[in-house]
Amino acid sequence: MRSIAFDSAVFSRKASAVPKYEKKLTASFARLPSYGAALATAAFIASSPAGAEEAGAGLIEPKVTAGIVVTEEYNDNVFARRTVKLHDWITIVSPSLNVLFEGTDGRFNLGGTAAIGSYAEYESEDYRDFNLYGDGRYRASSSLMFSGGASYQRAHEDRSDPNAAFGEFPTVYFKSSGHAAALKTYDSGSINFGVTADHYNYEDVSALIPAPGLINNDDRDRTHFTAGTRIVSKIGKQDGAFVSAAYDMRRYDDTVDDGGFRRSSDGARVSAGLKHDGEKLSGEIYGGWIYQVYDDPRFDDVSAPDFGGRLAWTPIAGLSIEGNLERSLQETTREVAPLGSSGYVQTLGSLGLYAWVRPDMRLNAGVSYYDNDYNDIDRRDEIAEYALGIRQYVSPHVYLGAGYTFSSRDSNRIDQSYEEQIAMVRIGRTQDPAYAPGALDAADVAQPRSGGLYIGVKAGHIAPETKLAGERGNGGTLEADFGDRGFAGGAFVGYGFVLGDWYAGIEADVTEGDADWNHQRTPGGRVFSVERNEAYGLSALFGRYMAGGSMLYTRAGVVFTETDTQYETNENAPGQQFARSATDFGLRFGVGGSVPLSERLAFRLEYEYAAFDDYRIGPGAGDVFANDESGAWIGLAYHFGPVAPVSTTATTIDFSGWSWGLTIGHGALGSQTTGDRDAGSVLVADFSDTGVTGGVFAGYALAFGPVLIAGDVEAEYSDANWDHERDPTGRSFAVSKKDSFGAGLRVGYAFNDAALLYARVGVVNTRFDLEYDRGNRNLSEDERATGIRYGLGMELPASQNLAIRLDYSFTDYGTLSLNTPAQGGSPAGTETYETTESLFRMGSVFRY
Repeated sequence: MRSIAFDSAVFSRKASAVPKYEKKLTASFARLPSYGAALATAAFIASSPAGAEEAGAGLIEPKVTAGIVVTEEYNDNVFARRTVKLHDWITIVSPSLNVLFEGTDGRFNLGGTAAIGSYAEYESEDYRDFNLYGDGRYRASSSLMFSGGASYQRAHEDRSDPNAAFGEFPTVYFKSSGHAAALKTYDSGSINFGVTADHYNYEDVSALIPAPGLINNDDRDRTHFTAGTRIVSKIGKQDGAFVSAAYDMRRYDDTVDDGGFRRSSDGARVSAGLKHDGEKLSGEIYGGWIYQVYDDPRFDDVSAPDFGGRLAWTPIAGLSIEGNLERSLQETTREVAPLGSSGYVQTLGSLGLYAWVRPDMRLNAGVSYYDNDYNDIDRRDEIAEYALGIRQYVSPHVYLGAGYTFSSRDSNRIDQSYEEQIAMVRIGRTQDPAYAPGALDAADVAQPRSGGLYIGVKAGHIAPETKLAGERGNGGTLEADFGDRGFAGGAFVGYGFVLGDWYAGIEADVTEGDADWNHQRTPGGRVFSVERNEAYGLSALFGRYMAGGSMLYTRAGVVFTETDTQYETNENAPGQQFARSATDFGLRFGVGGSVPLSERLAFRLEYEYAAFDDYRIGPGAGDVFANDESGAWIGLAYHFGPVAPVSTTATTIDFSGWSWGLTIGHGALGSQTTGDRDAGSVLVADFSDTGVTGGVFAGYALAFGPVLIAGDVEAEYSDANWDHERDPTGRSFAVSKKDSFGAGLRVGYAFNDAALLYARVGVVNTRFDLEYDRGNRNLSEDERATGIRYGLGMELPASQNLAIRLDYSFTDYGTLSLNTPAQGGSPAGTETYETTESLFRMGSVFRY
């Protein structure tokens, strides 16, 4: 499988010698539904031109290559906590060595990698990971290939891992792996068979929670064995159909674990699909079934549909887009009887963009989404990851890199939710040269030139939010998501450089906000609020020019935001009022688009997200406030030079006719909640949190010159929700958005016959899940609500029939309500939720 060179921090995390997310994406982009590394290796060999040419005997000549990467990383949430986030600087040294023995009938690799991480403050998190490996392949004939390999790895569990124990140090484990495969090709197709075996050995670790002691991890030691086959039948020169089947055996060293469960299991996976291998586009789709039976009768058998696919697309030279969708069955060992879980079914979707701006410069951006649905217990985690990176070679072997990553886990167990941002810089030496000597002097290599100075004004609709945690009652706790909407405005100034159709620059901005959220329980309760004021930001921008001079760009940087926090527990008691005014530091990222309105004036629409250091305020130890902010911004930029480079292609796009597309979005779901409380008090509070939305749309458009009138229908599903959770007593309640169906009207104007700006209005019908728990009264109710959705957006052309859509909308759903029963001294009542949603979506538009 090919290696993916990402310079985003998410692909250099502290998880192991081979970063866990790099392993996930590398495997996913080349994954075959035969579920074995050996089969994937065999399939890769079959598609290798070099492998097809190898035949006969020859001398084996060794080739030694080595590399080293030094990374400096800033992590704003080292322990992956929802609140009480702790940040640190991490220095990571990653050497590598490989010895290749290659002949005319095969090749063999021996080598190793390591990752040595040192934390500036939290030295308990230091790690020393390594991976030693050997693998090879042998061509017995022109139609028969054998491959195999083995590895030995020392790694550690990241603090964000759902299986990570509450240890004083991260849990260290050793993994021994082996794989073997055989591939036989025919004129009509191929058949391969492979086996894999992995043994995991976890070390014990000192406990911190719930009490000091030693955590026994020996009961997690296990062997995972798979054996499978895949049969491919050709359909023409580039297409084929396949079926695959695999046996899955998992054996724990201890028959019964410390929680009282027998976790060993046996299972199978079967699937069938179609594949395409074209010059610019290749991929496959498949469907099947996952089945697993556990030794412990308390664990339900896993019987779930299997589906997925992969995509590799090179639309233009120097740009590749790779996508993946897959399902897998993961192990978990955290829970104990009687609330144990055998594991979880993970659904993973990812999309990566890789651009070679020049032979010595590479850009990347990626997004991944994980849905972890636990078996036997009520837990579901939804994880979103976004990554940006750049790599600049100063010689064919040496490069400088920088990257940014945002990760978020939204769990229905609110204490398991977290957000994490990582920024990094690195210097590295690669084992293989990135480009040939003299490649930078070629006539078709873009040379950097000034993109000029620009200034502008901006206005935004923002959603400041706070994840709060604090003590309540006698030994109880509160965890809740607060937030609301507001407006902000300001100015920006920037300077950039142009490399052919690519743009890189730096931008500073200052904004003033009018946005806050409030919590009031009166009389006699707590009253607190957060107000967002001025903000000062500095960001790096990377973009690509599209037809007509429009540009799609992304940003990453820092922001300093002034906030006012008020807190009181009793307005009439002295010493119970608290206040804080401070400037908070945060990391910020965003994505946006720019459309030229004239030679020097451009309109922009973008979405930004920032998360800040948390703080405490209130009586005693105080409540923890972890603030973040999302928002959509429009702006006008005046350029002192031409908006678009001379090389921008002049293209006329026909926006009329039928279209359809896919979208992924991020936004905030909020509710102003009102309800009766004990002792005659009333709660009025603003709750809000962000989430991810995926959808599909279709529509038809009429063009009247540059004016466009279009009607669209859409369907989407979201994981957005906010929570208020009291433990062990008190009221817990939440609102979650689920599926939506809508229709709307768009009116737009095409600038330069290439880029479209539009406004939208429509209706959307959404299913919400309302939850309310108090004592032994647990209520859950689905309620559908229809809201008015309005907003604006732009479409940036990638080709005559393909465009990138950026769309921001605000939806008012009115009031949702839930009747609550009488309990104790509290009478029956009604909780009301005035619910709104702000949503930014990015998607592809296909026209016919």
